[in-house]
Amino acid sequence: KLKKNKKKIKNILCVGFFSNIKNQMLLYKAWCNVVKKNECTLTFVGKKKILNYYLSESQIYKKIIKDAKSRKIFDKIKFINHSNKMHLLYNQSDVFVLPSQSEGMPNSLLEAMSCNLPCITTNLKNITSQIIINKKNGYLFKNNSQKDLEKYLFKLLRSNSLRNLIGNRARSHIEKKYSFKKNIYKYEKMYSLVSQQNLSN
Repeated sequence: KLKKNKKKIKNILCVGFFSNIKNQMLLYKAWCNVVKKNECTLTFVGKKKILNYYLSESQIYKKIIKDAKSRKIFDKIKFINHSNKMHLLYNQSDVFVLPSQSEGMPNSLLEAMSCNLPCITTNLKNITSQIIINKKNGYLFKNNSQKDLEKYLFKLLRSNSLRNLIGNRARSHIEKKYSFKKNIYKYEKMYSLVSQQNLSN
């Protein structure tokens, strides 16, 4: 958590390698409508192509670039392939979006919330729905619903006080349930049990 610098132009952040399952195209399409009424930028952090990984899809990245140039909004999008200073990127942004159609444990969502960043994510049963309490510490939208995503983007971008409220609640939730100190013992116990089972076999 860092003190945010006051700036005029808001930034939307999305983290994840480019793929259909990460669904960056949905966010891009929603942002195209949002940026018409709210001046804001869009930052994608993630590899454009992961060699030999079947889920990775560089064509999505190329389609976004081509379309953004045709709309003359390419200067409002930033692509970052990799960063060792993610906490700075989270803190420099105003809204975090996880539009994935499927996830395991979404670490980027937990990281964003820990940085006081208000988050919007796909409602994935027993995954994001276990982390986000809708309209309390973040927003859940129906899978692949561009309309719902746009609605929440407009809502957060237009209100500094709402972003601060949701962001503070998000960090508080992470501190209570997902902090490193609280979870390190759970991991130790899990690895201990696994190692004991392997030894007994």
